Amino acid sequence: MRDQDFTARDIVKIVKGQPFNGYCQLKIGDKWKRFDQQNGHTLLPSLYSGIAKKIGGLVTGDFCLVPIPNSEAVAGDSASFPHA
Repeated sequence: MRDQDFTARDIVKIVKGQPFNGYCQLKIGDKWKRFDQQNGHTLLPSLYSGIAKKIGGLVTGDFCLVPIPNSEAVAGDSASFPHA
């Protein structure tokens, strides 16, 4: 896997609240920050803000981000969508 593949995998684990080994480094604004198991949760506000800004620059008017549940949270399954 490429470095960006490992980073993407770690970001997905952070978003899902799953444990991961090691760390990932991401550029937040103009600074590089290192995220690991202990501080991964601090990435989420920056991640969500960055996504909203990017989409906001691509669309006109108001918009709303709606999470799409995982495959376990579909009709007919008793599992619910995990949200923070």
